[in-house]
Formats: sequence, structure tokens, C-alpha cells
Amino acid sequence: MCFVDRERELLALQEMWEQERAQFLILCGRRRIGKTALLLHFARHRPYLYWVASRLSSETLLRSFSRTVHNYARPQSPAGPDFTYGDWATAFGQLGALTQEQRLLVVVDEFPYAVEAEPGLPSIIQNV
Repeated sequence: MCFVDRERELLALQEMWEQERAQFLILCGRRRIGKTALLLHFARHRPYLYWVASRLSSETLLRSFSRTVHNYARPQSPAGPDFTYGDWATAFGQLGALTQEQRLLVVVDEFPYAVEAEPGLPSIIQNV
């Protein structure tokens, strides 16, 4: 897939990817302009974890995120539908542990929905 006029954005993502230390990027813009497609295009040849939030309860989102993290870490033994880490800090701690093992691109789509359900989420992530 070719991205028209996205060379600059792809180059910026590549430069961040090549940094020795972990990087954090918030990509925002109008809806339906290709933000997710850009990130998934960049991710296609790299280890990545993708999760999309929705307008659900914090508990439901935590369960979904927990399964995504667990299934990435242990694809040979997928999590059951009720699997969840005890809290968001533990879930992001597990994600942080994965990034110690290998460079990992993490894409959290629709992040504002997750923050709407769990307002303390940015602080939790900051402390991982």
C-alpha cells in the first residue's frame, strides 16, 4: 500500500523507532484521515501490539487490553474470555515487561475512550 504525502510521517516514525530509548507518540487529528492505517503500515514489518479502545466500562476495557497483552506474550496459550489482570497498572506493567525483552511497537487506538472510562490511565502509563 502506498501512502500519498506520508513520507515525512513515515520517516519521523522510523527515526523514533531507531532511538535507543523507548519513545511515546500521541498521534491525533481529524477522524478518517488515515492515522491508524499509517501506524499499521509502519508496524507491518516490526513486532507490534495493536489494541483499540471503545466506549465501554473500564472493567470491560481492562479485560480486552489484558487479553491482548497476554495473547501477544503467549500466543501458544491464548487467554480465555474472562481473563484479566487485576488492574490497569498490572496490565501496563506486563506490557512494560514485554518491551524489556524486545523492541515493541504498541498502538493504542481510540485512546480517549479508554481515558474516558479510566481517567487515571495517563498517570498509570507514565509510571510504568
